[in-house]
Amino acid sequence: MNNKKPSDTFQELYYSIIDVLFKEILDANINLCLKSPVVQYEICSKFENYKKQALNFMEGKRLDRHKLAACICGAVADAKPLLGVGHVKISETVNERLALYVGLHTIKQYMQYDFLEKIEPYTQYERFLTYIQSYFVMEFPSEHICDKPNYINNLSNALYWRHMECNSLKKECFLNYDILAYSTIFYHLDLYNRPQMEQCYYNFVEQEKNAFNNQQF
Repeated sequence: MNNKKPSDTFQELYYSIIDVLFKEILDANINLCLKSPVVQYEICSKFENYKKQALNFMEGKRLDRHKLAACICGAVADAKPLLGVGHVKISETVNERLALYVGLHTIKQYMQYDFLEKIEPYTQYERFLTYIQSYFVMEFPSEHICDKPNYINNLSNALYWRHMECNSLKKECFLNYDILAYSTIFYHLDLYNRPQMEQCYYNFVEQEKNAFNNQQF
């Protein structure tokens, strides 16, 4: 286990996204539990390894949001943090779906930053973030593309099939995870959700204007 202090990037992603999703999932499903009370350290170690791999494809030293989303998605899928309580049978792809939603929420977080930069004064930040939480939900495409499973199920299955038996290590390994491919997927999910985020932003601005004008009378 890597005992290095988690990076600021990982801590932000963990506490604002992963930890929140853990709570929501575990509160909603009593048949699920975390495989370890310190599973975040395993996810962190895998995340940092994927970041190092991703940097090999870049000229700079800073990953864009789509590669960060791909790295954290791969780390969660690799760590498989969720287990069934006792011998309860659970969905085979529950961890992969979690991983994809972690990546999607990572994109959402950075999209929010883009729009926060447009907002003045600073005191509106908190109201805007509250507004987004109430009115904007990141989504996967709902369309079927010539096959029975939908978009999220296809991606979940693709991640699940990366778990294979390693003959050399005599254990299950997470193999052939393509960071660039999933970075491209998250890029397109960014584009897919951006119009809704923009509309949410404009609706917020309009609400603030109306509230200001009403105060003048």
